[in-house]
Amino acid sequence: MTDAIAAVAARKLGLAGVDPRGHVRMVSSNGLSRYKAGATATLPAVAGHGEGFATSCPSAALTTRLPGIRAKAALLQGRTRTATPQPARSPLPAPPPTVGTTQADRRWGP
Repeated sequence: MTDAIAAVAARKLGLAGVDPRGHVRMVSSNGLSRYKAGATATLPAVAGHGEGFATSCPSAALTTRLPGIRAKAALLQGRTRTATPQPARSPLPAPPPTVGTTQADRRWGP
């Protein structure tokens, strides 16, 4: 399971040139997260949902594996050096309303 998570992280973060071992700056899009809408937060590029949202989810087992997942994802991207700081990024746009509308969606979707 952790290898699959690392592969998806490597692929998705690689599209944006983000090192999975690094940190990214995100702008909160709503007040439902740990951060007020419009606030900027610096988070690990690969993080559990508890980093951004208050949750009672028992995610400790996966959280302890995140460093290994980040390292594996970086290797899959071909990175051998330590993580470098990432530039600030705007929040991601809303996802498309349906799956299968782009070539990338068709490769990863049903």
